[in-house]
Amino acid sequence: PYLTVLPDGQFNLALQSTFDPYAKRSEKWFLMLEAEQAETVLAGSYIQWSPDADITWIEYTDLNCFYCQKMEEDGTAKAVLEKYPETVNKTTHNFIWTGWQKTQVWAELLECIWKIAWADSYNASLSEILTSKNSDKDGILEIAESQWVDIAAVNSCYDAGETKDIVATRFAAGQDIFGVTGTPGNILLNNATWEYTLISGAYPAESFEEAIDEMLSN
Repeated sequence: PYLTVLPDGQFNLALQSTFDPYAKRSEKWFLMLEAEQAETVLAGSYIQWSPDADITWIEYTDLNCFYCQKMEEDGTAKAVLEKYPETVNKTTHNFIWTGWQKTQVWAELLECIWKIAWADSYNASLSEILTSKNSDKDGILEIAESQWVDIAAVNSCYDAGETKDIVATRFAAGQDIFGVTGTPGNILLNNATWEYTLISGAYPAESFEEAIDEMLSN
């Protein structure tokens, strides 16, 4: 009951998602967003590198995801961003997936780190947590503190549930707009045309570069 036949005879497997396999596609066969969907997805994102880039890489991740950790350890995103410094930027969205309840706590804490200290501390903390695999609550707070984040303010934010809504919004967008069903779920989004492609899983930089080049081709 979870398999949907696609027009080309292949199948789409969608669990816990309202993603439409018959969604609009461009002439280059990329899936496409409506402008309001793109605005929803990108609202409040924590952009790394050029804010005016042609393509935004949205990585749906969770701290307990082995392949998310591996991709960060391998420096995949860093390699891609360094190759396309003005063309590609990146944002990481928390996705409630592996070890659901723990992932929920971690995601809310990370969003609180952003709320208190903004994007640079959020991105630096997230990268260090993934590479160190130090993802319990105390470990997250310890790493955030090393980034000069006010830990008392983060705890207060978390205890008050101030970031529950943004975590829920990120998760719903990943599932319902893009059809993400696991982590890492990587979206390459063309900010001019709203074309996008989903790369599910941890792949080497070359795989992302190939998709980026195709997306930018005339």
